[in-house]
Amino acid sequence: MKNTSTSSDKGRAFGIVLLCLIACGLGFLFLVSNSNAGGYRYDDSIYEEFSAPKTAAELRAELLEKEQTNPAEFLDASGKHWRNLIDQLVIEGNVESSATLASFKDPVVTIQWFSKTGTVIGEESYRVYEFVKPGGSAHFKFKTSAPKSVADIAIDVTDATALQ
Repeated sequence: MKNTSTSSDKGRAFGIVLLCLIACGLGFLFLVSNSNAGGYRYDDSIYEEFSAPKTAAELRAELLEKEQTNPAEFLDASGKHWRNLIDQLVIEGNVESSATLASFKDPVVTIQWFSKTGTVIGEESYRVYEFVKPGGSAHFKFKTSAPKSVADIAIDVTDATALQ
């Protein structure tokens, strides 16, 4: 059997092999340049998002600041009401704290008066001159001259002073 290939066919095959080797080499260099010594991709922007976990003291400081900044979120009031013999509306209840670190003083209790139809008739705020410790409560009792048409009330804590 006779070899019928020409030198130009051999040159073309050699050129194709050479181009494939160059492409593979460039691809390998590209991969190596985008990885660190361990073979893992390293990206500074991703690394910055995952910092060391916060210490217990840092977490407590953050929680204390959150509780002191918004006392109304951590204080709640509940109670009952009735009319006394001289037709005053008596409101008695407790301000309770769900805070775990912050202490408060002088919470402001706001009372809304509602008619039989659920319409707001009026609103009054009262300051309770007591301390409220974390998880604690403070008792209150108010006597008001609310309108006779009051059928129900809503009690809410709207403010307090956080202790440092």
